[in-house]
Amino acid sequence: MNKAKIIGLSLIVAAIVVSIIIQSNIYLGWNMGWRLHVTQQFLAGGNYVTNFMDINPPFLIYEYIPAVLLAKWTGLSAVASLRITVYLFAILSLALCHRIIQETFPIKDNAFKDSILVGLAIIFFLAPNTAFSQREHLILLFISPYLLYATLLARGKAPSKQLAIITGCFAAIGFCTDLSFLGVFLLTEIFLMIKHRRWKTCLRIDTGIVLTVLAAYISSIFIWTPNYIHIIFPLVISLFTKTFHDPLKIILLNYT
Repeated sequence: MNKAKIIGLSLIVAAIVVSIIIQSNIYLGWNMGWRLHVTQQFLAGGNYVTNFMDINPPFLIYEYIPAVLLAKWTGLSAVASLRITVYLFAILSLALCHRIIQETFPIKDNAFKDSILVGLAIIFFLAPNTAFSQREHLILLFISPYLLYATLLARGKAPSKQLAIITGCFAAIGFCTDLSFLGVFLLTEIFLMIKHRRWKTCLRIDTGIVLTVLAAYISSIFIWTPNYIHIIFPLVISLFTKTFHDPLKIILLNYT
């Protein structure tokens, strides 16, 4: 291992250590605490409306299940378990990003590749601060490998099937966390189709995994949490359409 790699690895480890120190000295956000409680209720047989009220879609509950189960099996607090699972997600994502970066750029760009990885470590572990384990943080962790993977494809490289499967699984989790981010998925695929001038470019293992998981997730809402569709979702639509209804002209021109 050369000197540059040792420095890069040291910076990544330092980012993780500093992040752990920061997280151990701040309170978990109230919304993450509530989400842990909701997940506990869900695993105990509870459901929307009858046992808890939450406008967030069910996938956030699914993402918190590992933390709740870890707390149950180990006796750790739910907060500690959540942070441990998110750190594991972040480390796995960073490792996957490293693999993709290695395949994307030539060997002579080692300094550039190391700088990208260190930058990602700072973004994953330090930048979130009090937003650590928030929905947006989780989305970032899971879709970052996909965006780097798109760079790999744009450069005309042929990734392995194993890399495509793992990246697709990560991307599926990220995009299902907040369906509004499917716009990022759509625009990325459009870019790749334009880049390669072939619409079949989007017919890949990773995109198939994303769409399959998305279909399974939507189906699960109707099966496991029908109250979300029939009661919560209409409430959310009403809330947003009646609250955020300022005309674009006012939003753009009102400086006061």
